[in-house]
Amino acid sequence: MEQFALESGPFAEDPYPIFERLRREAPVFWHEGLQAYIVTRYADCRRIAEDAVNFYNSPDGNPPIPYVMQLAGANHARLRKLINPAFSPRGLANAVEPALVGIADEMIDRFIDRGRAELVDELAEPMATRVISLLLNVDRSREKWMVKTADEMLEAEANPANAELQKDYPEKLAALRAMFAARLAEERRSPSGNLITELVQAEQDGGKLSAEELLANTMILVVAGVETTKRLVSSLIYLLLSHPDQLRQVREDRALLKPAIEETLRLHSPNQPIMRFAQNEVEVGGLTMQPGTRLYGMRGAANRDPEVWPDPDRFDIHRFTAKGLPPHLSFGWGPHMCVGAYLSRRETTVAMDRLLDRTRDLRLDPDHEVRYIGFRNRGPKALHVLFERA
Repeated sequence: MEQFALESGPFAEDPYPIFERLRREAPVFWHEGLQAYIVTRYADCRRIAEDAVNFYNSPDGNPPIPYVMQLAGANHARLRKLINPAFSPRGLANAVEPALVGIADEMIDRFIDRGRAELVDELAEPMATRVISLLLNVDRSREKWMVKTADEMLEAEANPANAELQKDYPEKLAALRAMFAARLAEERRSPSGNLITELVQAEQDGGKLSAEELLANTMILVVAGVETTKRLVSSLIYLLLSHPDQLRQVREDRALLKPAIEETLRLHSPNQPIMRFAQNEVEVGGLTMQPGTRLYGMRGAANRDPEVWPDPDRFDIHRFTAKGLPPHLSFGWGPHMCVGAYLSRRETTVAMDRLLDRTRDLRLDPDHEVRYIGFRNRGPKALHVLFERA
């Protein structure tokens, strides 16, 4: 199969036909721009996600910036043990859960009287941003800059072929580090009682978390806490509005929101690549990988593999009401499964629930096309809707 551009042309507009062709013709495909193999079959993607012995998230499991998802072995397990409790249902019960409905309503209040809105910028992103800002006690005046900078920084790390992103990467990283170094210094002086207080306490309590680990993983929570949820909320709304009969069913039975969210995650994974480095000589899809080989397991391809999912390109809110389905890979799998998965699902549930409660005749604005963008984080660029106030 021929090479293809990632950020322009057919793949950028709609990667799924290319994923389908790759699964058939070249399920482990060398991409010159990425200098990595693109892996597209479900079984192979799931294997590289859960095999923490043969595949690391960074070249040697000890990255220069110690993000928890890029660490391996004992260091990864140690940091996950410290971070996981804060993102569990119990950990979030007091810190975030009581605020979710109020945050959603605050965003909806801003546009409810207009009868129209652009829901990426007016609901999905600001709600996810406000939640992570609450957890990290970030000043509201810095929220938009923080999210934009973190998103561009992580996009550069995922896409080394983008020269423009690479040029700006050091500046973005330094600016974000400076912001959170100041935020952490303030937190040490005057604890806020939020998630960030728990992380600082872990640093101070016998050095369970080093100063550099604390800084890095406070920064990365911005991306983990905003970008995935922003895209999940907007994709869920888009898919439901594109399927009016299924939207009606969700309006009438809110218990269907849960399987609708899982089907959205499967069909439009907010985070596309599972990035790994082979640590040993290992076989993937019939090819032998040498140590150091970089692989991108593409969730968007794995989650539509017809060997696993019947009629894989169809949106069906009842799909995940069936028993015995394999897991989709949108939040990963194995030891590196996304720590913020529960929070992202809860935010999405509340955002959709409140939008349905407060609107009637919610529909896509026919004057605005919905386009999906992004290689690493993928979702609607904009989502214009019309409605009546309930």
